[in-house]
Amino acid sequence: MYMNLIGENIYISDKAKVADGVTIYHGAFIGDGVVIGKGTTVYQNAVVLSSTIGQDCIIGQFSLTRDSKISNNVTVGPYSEVARSTMEDGSAVYHKATIVDVTFEKNSMMGANSVIANANLKTGEKTHTIVQEGAKVGANVTILSPVVIGKNSIVGANTFINKDIAPNTTYYKK
Repeated sequence: MYMNLIGENIYISDKAKVADGVTIYHGAFIGDGVVIGKGTTVYQNAVVLSSTIGQDCIIGQFSLTRDSKISNNVTVGPYSEVARSTMEDGSAVYHKATIVDVTFEKNSMMGANSVIANANLKTGEKTHTIVQEGAKVGANVTILSPVVIGKNSIVGANTFINKDIAPNTTYYKK
């Protein structure tokens, strides 16, 4: 198996499966049950737990990915958290984003410092959000689940969302 390990203090569980051609930087932690596909880069001090990471992905420094399914050509930005979520091909969350219990469909993205909160404040129940194919969510956006961000829609920066956004819609704070 060929892996490009750069630096020291890299932990890879003997119960993880890491494909050939993966690059892992210093301080990264790859836990039990993790599968990482060919061509993926895991940057310094990233933590990956109980997740599947596809091919040609970028897992940013100091990020946490847990209990998630990450498809191919996906970006998880630095300082981001992805938990109990699915990210389909070509999707991305950028730095300091937090997503829990979310499905990002193909080629969808979420900007920096954005959060998708997964708890229903009235019931305490965990909920799920869907960001449909091609949807773009700007920086500093807060989404209160459960919400569907429609296909090819755009949510502008600094916006609060607590309702569904129709497909092909541009929605922003006024």
